[in-house]
Amino acid sequence: PAPPRALVFGAPPYQSGSDTDLIAALCGHLKQYWRAARIAVWYPRGDGADARTERLRHEVLAATGAFDVLDAHLTVPGDASARLRS
Repeated sequence: PAPPRALVFGAPPYQSGSDTDLIAALCGHLKQYWRAARIAVWYPRGDGADARTERLRHEVLAATGAFDVLDAHLTVPGDASARLRS
């Protein structure tokens, strides 16, 4: 039979630098031990986030060997924070 498939959603607090390392390690672990699983990682964008986002992307690619990695960004135009509060 085919191995069970799953979508794993990762949304750590990203309050310490180790969160990026943990997400990369999780992606590498899933690639090795549960190849049918997919992981979606939430990473908040904002002021100064470009360097942190690029580091996360680099660490995930290194951990997985760029195995089936989709790097997608969602941007809400305008003042999204005002719309999200209402």
